[in-house]
Amino acid sequence: MEKGKVYFGGIPTEPDVNKLMDKFPVNMLNPGLEITYEEVAKVIDEKIGSSRWRSVTNAWRNKMESNYNKYVSCSSRKSDSGDETYGVFVVLTEGGKVQLGGKKVKSAARTARKAARVLTSVSYKALKDEEKRDYDLSLARAGAIITAAQVRSGKVLLPTMDDA
Repeated sequence: MEKGKVYFGGIPTEPDVNKLMDKFPVNMLNPGLEITYEEVAKVIDEKIGSSRWRSVTNAWRNKMESNYNKYVSCSSRKSDSGDETYGVFVVLTEGGKVQLGGKKVKSAARTARKAARVLTSVSYKALKDEEKRDYDLSLARAGAIITAAQVRSGKVLLPTMDDA
């Protein structure tokens, strides 16, 4: 693929994702493996942090997640001398996946709280019947997400059978 050639919708990421798949095959991506940003940049011949670099690495990580159940996270490490930091991709362990899921639930809860604030500002009486159904469903979904996040955080005490 020629550099500088204009493609409708951008330059496809698949060729560069395939280069990463060849260099770092799925069977090599064991939990805890770290791959430096520099290694990835060399493979795809892109500058670390550039828009293209982010597009390709996001596409690669998404492919790993959706096709192979391999979750690759971004992190940073200090050099041996401790003077510099550098970026790494880390293949998550099962515990790492749990932590990632927890972060996503927390993020979803923040979004759900914002959605609930918008929804509760609505004049329910002014809604048509179909809009009322959408309102009720949306508010119930937001409430379920918020409750799940509160339970996960330990901020909500649920009744036990002993309380009955």
